[in-house]
Amino acid sequence: MRVFLIGLVCLACGVSFAGEAPPIWEALKLPDAAAGKSLHAVCFTGDGKSGWIAGEGGLCVATTDGGATWAVQTTGSAARLRDVRFNNPLQGWAVGEGDPAGPAPRGHVVMMPGMAMKSGTCLSTEDGGKTWTNHWVPTNFELCCVETAAAPQIQIGNSGGARHLDGDNLRSANGGKQWKSERVFRAVFDVRRVEGERWTLVGSPVAVGFMPTPTSALYTNKGCRALFSSDGGNTWQPSQGTEGLKGRGSLRALAVRAGQPVLAVGDRGAVAISTDAGQSWTLTESGTQQDLWGVAYAGTERPIAVAVGAKGTVLASADLGKTWKPVDLGDPTDLLDVAEAGEHVVVTTATGIALRAPAVKLLP
Repeated sequence: MRVFLIGLVCLACGVSFAGEAPPIWEALKLPDAAAGKSLHAVCFTGDGKSGWIAGEGGLCVATTDGGATWAVQTTGSAARLRDVRFNNPLQGWAVGEGDPAGPAPRGHVVMMPGMAMKSGTCLSTEDGGKTWTNHWVPTNFELCCVETAAAPQIQIGNSGGARHLDGDNLRSANGGKQWKSERVFRAVFDVRRVEGERWTLVGSPVAVGFMPTPTSALYTNKGCRALFSSDGGNTWQPSQGTEGLKGRGSLRALAVRAGQPVLAVGDRGAVAISTDAGQSWTLTESGTQQDLWGVAYAGTERPIAVAVGAKGTVLASADLGKTWKPVDLGDPTDLLDVAEAGEHVVVTTATGIALRAPAVKLLP
């Protein structure tokens, strides 16, 4: 216990880790408002300078200098923000649920313990987060992810929670002002545009029964954890290959980079690779049984893939996700997300800490 507490103090102060390996992790100096909060999502724009971290209680903090300094942004929300995405330093969105100020949901509703009867939250900004506008999403499902690459068309994936792994793909043609919901019969944990009109999403297998039994392939292919779209996310079809993840739960996160395979990670160390924009997937071994919750490409001089998850798990791959090596973090804190920040990666934790490391140093 004493060693663990000392490790936490070192992280909070930015002190290097003990051991023979050179210190590569730096604790970022986040505002006090982030202390002790689950930091569910992190994103940076392509310049690696502008970045945002979102989390519990409507928290959003931002940087304009690559993570050296951070400031709190006033979102006007008390929602649990699960994802944040910016297309450029000015235009962005954040989504989540649980804001007690929300109106009653009018759409797809689940009555399960822990699920508040409040509409979901979709925040948008056109000035880098100085001001935010809330567009209520008419469902009380957990809003797990948002894809904004085709803005003003945006898409949100949702989940009925751990006890109700059902969900929808929510689509807005006007930046969140109005919504169209499509049942996909599984929780959706990440959705991404790969290129042009080709999109992919990942989530749970089908886990909820319906009467009468749906005949859609989205339902009958129950073991599939990934879907693909060839028309910009308007309609979805089952992908091939993820049925082999029997007993390994859900896929939780996607990494997309132009010219590279799409990567997906998930429960019990699951890793899947797609070279055709999500239509088919090949499973590979990660070397861990820990749940993986985030994955990203990083670096330009020597591109790598980085996955993070439970109990301080960090994995790095130099061969486009085919093989993975563990990276020592020095602490068992759960890691919730990872993003590329220029030539660095930034990871966020369940304890209000964000860490940064040079991408090139994550592998020998």
